[in-house]
Amino acid sequence: NSTHTGWEEGLQQLVVSKTHMSMIHVEDKSRLLYCEVPKVGCSNWKRVLMVLAGRATSVLNIPHVTAHFKNKLRKLEEYGPKGINQRLNTYTKVLFVRDPLSVVSAYRDKFENKNDYYHSLFGRPIISRYRANPHKKEFVHYLLDPQRPVGNDIHWAKMSTLCPPCVIQYDFIGKFENMNSEANFLLRSIGAPQNLSYPDYKDRNPEDERTHSSIMKKYFSQLNATESCLHDVNICVSPCLLIRQFFLTTVTFAALLKCS
Repeated sequence: NSTHTGWEEGLQQLVVSKTHMSMIHVEDKSRLLYCEVPKVGCSNWKRVLMVLAGRATSVLNIPHVTAHFKNKLRKLEEYGPKGINQRLNTYTKVLFVRDPLSVVSAYRDKFENKNDYYHSLFGRPIISRYRANPHKKEFVHYLLDPQRPVGNDIHWAKMSTLCPPCVIQYDFIGKFENMNSEANFLLRSIGAPQNLSYPDYKDRNPEDERTHSSIMKKYFSQLNATESCLHDVNICVSPCLLIRQFFLTTVTFAALLKCS
């Protein structure tokens, strides 16, 4: 259920669990590993991977359901130990982050819009336990509750749990806020076709404004001091991610300057 990583000689080997590997999409033609973080452009990234893998001719004609449930993309967990280690050691490993906007985006997508699955599985238990408070606060109380009435979900799990940067040494860590420029820079660097670009469109609740810093501030402004700990505790960025993101961003911009 796990494998060991050892990119740098002399460092203690760390375990990549089956849970971690279940989040990593493999694209063998481009030698690319993409770790999926929900609400960080993953629908469009799956479209890009489908085109790279030859499973679609354009990112523009892939429905949301197909991108998520019929993409036929392989996960790292599907390979044997030798195949896993070979890919971890030789492929370009990619992660995009969006903190703390992702949890606000998840709330807006799953609870403010019609979604029978999330309303039934999560909404009802949350309401029954925290009904004394307004809707947004109910959700925050659920996230901060160590004894949640219903289990966790990847849409509001910590990024460092889904795609741990201290376990998997990513070659490229990008930010959602700079998605278009950074994603397209990455595609060019791996030799993707020139006509393939990261798509800039929103197919889930397209009439809603994208979640951005002003919307996030509005949502967090409705919380008291204790509830605002969500910002620091539940969805914090790990120090390792900050260090690696700073280093990789510095390298990325140095490369951009060199190319210009």
